[in-house]
Amino acid sequence: MLIKILITGYFILATAILLNVIAFYLEIYTWYDLIQDINKYGVKRSIAAHNLTNIIWLYYIYPSLLALGYIIGDKVYHFLFKSCL
Repeated sequence: MLIKILITGYFILATAILLNVIAFYLEIYTWYDLIQDINKYGVKRSIAAHNLTNIIWLYYIYPSLLALGYIIGDKVYHFLFKSCL
């Protein structure tokens, strides 16, 4: 069970890093940018400053792709350890 958590966790982490690099090059907000803006300007002003691309990225695409990272990690775990039994 611990190995499954580690493998899926690493896949989620790798997915998050890749998505943050993509967001940086496309100049799309990441959660880190949002948190910095909230600390600087407050919640209402930070969320109001979002454009449609940032909203779709932060609340729909990013979480969906992180879930895909989990699914891939789970498939890798099952491939490596369940096929050996």
